[in-house]
Amino acid sequence: MRLTLLVPIAALLLVAGCGGGGSGTKQTPQQRLAAEVRDYEVAVADQDCVAFARFAHSAVRPHEKGPNDKPDDAECQNLGVTYTKLMGFKTTRMKVFGSAAIVEGTVDGRFTVLVWTLDPDGRWAQVQAVPGIDPQIRSPKRPQDDFARHVAAWVAAQKAGDCAKVFRLFNTASPFVEQSGDDVGAFCRRYQLSRASPERLSSQLAAAPNAKPVDLGGTANLHFFGLDTGRGRHWTLIMSTLPAALAVTTHVEDSVLDYYPNTR
Repeated sequence: MRLTLLVPIAALLLVAGCGGGGSGTKQTPQQRLAAEVRDYEVAVADQDCVAFARFAHSAVRPHEKGPNDKPDDAECQNLGVTYTKLMGFKTTRMKVFGSAAIVEGTVDGRFTVLVWTLDPDGRWAQVQAVPGIDPQIRSPKRPQDDFARHVAAWVAAQKAGDCAKVFRLFNTASPFVEQSGDDVGAFCRRYQLSRASPERLSSQLAAAPNAKPVDLGGTANLHFFGLDTGRGRHWTLIMSTLPAALAVTTHVEDSVLDYYPNTR
């Protein structure tokens, strides 16, 4: 079963974290997520850009902006690509997978899945919306998939700087693929530039030969992996099946959709 089109939270480069505890009692990740989702539903219902920006991963916000900093008009226009399409979202169930989570619900009766991850500041942040997908949390997984094999190959290609292979192992709906117009040449030019920046995952993996993806679990169509690149730096990798709404080109099934830092 293939996914329908995935909608990233912002058409930028790069996911998020937890709300605070209460009454001196430490909350579980599931409890913190539930608290964040309640506030998220209010922000979406109100179509409130300032409130919604709190749920954006710090990697997609301007570098100088903190989680409680007010977004400007340009950022609101960017964030509006997501929240205007989620008007009326109502949660039905959720499940945490380590530093990632799936929140299921409906928008005007249409089943929708939201993907969240932990932000470096400890919040949970919503990073993907998948409308029209089949239920995931309570549905059986496929008898066989290639998530583990393909993520291992993708990490190895990143370490080696094999741009063409990294491109092939990205999902068609990945923002990295979309930013390059699904053109391997354009992708590789951007890739080489990012590889020179120490804060980028590709650069960190080039200097982390022992880094290996850790399976965090997943569902029939979505899967998550943690990745430690050393010096206390941790990332969450999001994988998915290819979306049926997009043409199958040179990308493999069960491929890397996106990734986000969980630490600074």
